[in-house]
Amino acid sequence: MDLSVVICTYDDRRINDLIKSIDENCEVVVVCNGSNEEYINYVKGLLKEKDKFFYIPEKSLSKARNVGTEGATYDKTVHIDTDCVFYKGALRKYYEALENNLVVDGKVEYLYNDKQSKIVSIMRSMGLPGCALCPSIGINKKVKNKIGGYFFNEKLTWVEDADLNYRMKKNNIGFAVIDTPTCSHAPLTFKQDLKSAKNYGIGAKIRVHYKLRKKGVGFNSEVTKQMKKLGFKYWLYALRWNLHYAFGYYFHKVKEGRKWI
Repeated sequence: MDLSVVICTYDDRRINDLIKSIDENCEVVVVCNGSNEEYINYVKGLLKEKDKFFYIPEKSLSKARNVGTEGATYDKTVHIDTDCVFYKGALRKYYEALENNLVVDGKVEYLYNDKQSKIVSIMRSMGLPGCALCPSIGINKKVKNKIGGYFFNEKLTWVEDADLNYRMKKNNIGFAVIDTPTCSHAPLTFKQDLKSAKNYGIGAKIRVHYKLRKKGVGFNSEVTKQMKKLGFKYWLYALRWNLHYAFGYYFHKVKEGRKWI
């Protein structure tokens, strides 16, 4: 199959389960960013001869995604994170969808094993309407020249996928959606999810600082409304999530060179 699966990783050994879940004869491209030698050797041991491995010293997800995408042999690529595993048949669906679409969004099933992770699962499953986001997204490399000449902005520490979507919309590029789940995501605690919310806020701050977006902090109001319909505890968590997002946005200082601005 002329398809490349791009995996960016730092030190997550769950990559073993992810690679085992790949059920097609496709290329696997792994990019270790900032990883130590022991983990690098571990990852290399999981790959087949036809697969590709890259290393960058920076712990930069956006740069790692670019290196993996550019280094992939095939135009059709699927990006997946190491806290996920593919469902059977998902890669075939990506492959077929990428025949006629430059970007494909895959539905993610967020697993849960307690009350906290169940609330996070419900909120994450709502996603952001009208956006194709990681951790499970298909990209045809031909889209590059239609969205500014690059895939992911390396100035962004987080929300690099949201920025990709913004440039797609700006250039009137739509995307296909795979309605059935393409992968499962490991359960997330409140602490893990709220840390992500804060990081997304930081990413939003950096986007505004570099004038990639004019708009400042934006709350996920639609998801908050949906969570409120489910009950008080769901609504309360959505508010907590938005507050952590706002905290990351308003209190983060952007480092430019050796200066904090």
